[in-house]
Amino acid sequence: TEGKPALTDVTSFGDVPEDELLAAAAALERASEHPLAEAIVEGAKARGLVPGTAASFEAINGLGVRAEVGGKRVLVGSRGFLAQQKVDAGRWEERADAWRAQARTVVYFAVDGTAGGIAAVADPVKEGTP
Repeated sequence: TEGKPALTDVTSFGDVPEDELLAAAAALERASEHPLAEAIVEGAKARGLVPGTAASFEAINGLGVRAEVGGKRVLVGSRGFLAQQKVDAGRWEERADAWRAQARTVVYFAVDGTAGGIAAVADPVKEGTP
C-alpha cells in the first residue's frame, strides 16, 4: 500500500448535500492530526472544497470529534460515537459493511443531531503492485 489513507467514497443521506457535508467534516478534521482526519481534509480539497471554520472544537479520544460549523453542530467519528450522542445511523450499516468488506474504514457524520452521511477511507495499493 501507499502507507497514506485516502478518501474513497462519501454518501450523504440527509438534507445536507454531499459536498457541504464533506466541507463541514473537513472543517472539524483540520484541527486533528489523525491519519483519517487528514484523508478527509485532503479528499475535500481534491474536490475543490474549502473547509470552513470550526468553533467549540472537542475531540473525544478514540471516538470522534464535534464542533460547530456555520451555525450547525457537526459530529464526525465512529458509529458508536454517534450512538453515544443519540444519533441513529443504523439504516446505513449495510453500505458501511460493504465498504468494510473492501478493507475501508467507515467514518460517520451527523449534523444538528441527525445522521448526515458516511465516508470511506482506505490505504490505496501502490501502482504496479500485482
